[in-house]
Amino acid sequence: MAPSYEVIQSGGDENVASSSGRIGEETRERAEVDAEATAEEETRALRRDPRWAVRAGARFEATVGERIREVTTLLDELRASQGKLRGEIEEAREAVAWTDAVEGAKETLERLPEYARKAQDANKRMRELRKRLERAEARVSALAS
Repeated sequence: MAPSYEVIQSGGDENVASSSGRIGEETRERAEVDAEATAEEETRALRRDPRWAVRAGARFEATVGERIREVTTLLDELRASQGKLRGEIEEAREAVAWTDAVEGAKETLERLPEYARKAQDANKRMRELRKRLERAEARVSALAS
């Protein structure tokens, strides 16, 4: 015959879930405290060691050195990228200046027929003025003789 279990419903079951959550938090807190204590013990042990500087340097190199090298590599890549971008920006500025010059020349060429007509008008007025001057000179010479 299988054993039978009797469930007691006194409201105590509700606290089991919340207490297990607290137990998990307490366990995490204890683990953090233990990790801090271990780090402090290692630091104290390093201070008593006559070769502490060498070992501390090696420990620093092992933990932080790799990150420093990665950051240095990234900075070098950024500098190279910035230099490349700076060159591209300068080329773009030159292209814009050239485009502005071409636009000015284009406007001038578009207005060229207008300028040619103005030049023809000016030439026509000059010929008329020359004819009027010749007539005026002829009158003056006729009056003077």
